[in-house]
Amino acid sequence: MNALTKFATVFLASVTLYGCAGQSHRLVSGNGSGRAVGSITHGGVTDATMFLEFGGKRFESRGFAISRSQNLGELREQYGFGSKHYDRVSTGTDPEHYRYSAKPELRAEDGTTMQCVLAWRAYEAPDGVCVSLDGKEVKFRGE
Repeated sequence: MNALTKFATVFLASVTLYGCAGQSHRLVSGNGSGRAVGSITHGGVTDATMFLEFGGKRFESRGFAISRSQNLGELREQYGFGSKHYDRVSTGTDPEHYRYSAKPELRAEDGTTMQCVLAWRAYEAPDGVCVSLDGKEVKFRGE
């Protein structure tokens, strides 16, 4: 194997591994205690997963949808149409302006469910809230 082939193999392997790696965030209580209440993993080639410990139960969800959006009108106004920055944003080569959201339904072993809403900006951890059927809320932030 010559040096160029070896470099290409190592480069492609690292790009593939980087592209496949998902992001995992510990979820901590939003009440300021800093107590861990769960975890979320998203991105990469695996399905999104989330779990929360609440009321003595473990609630989980797998394979829920994550939406990605950006407000191009606001960004065009902020950076100016035709500017290099706006061109990178509008073509997708500058993803820092993406906003992500998800609304998973978490389920415990006994069939109890919680409805959750999460939101986050690119390169940041999600924040959100889950509500049980009896109206109890658990607010959390990602780390």
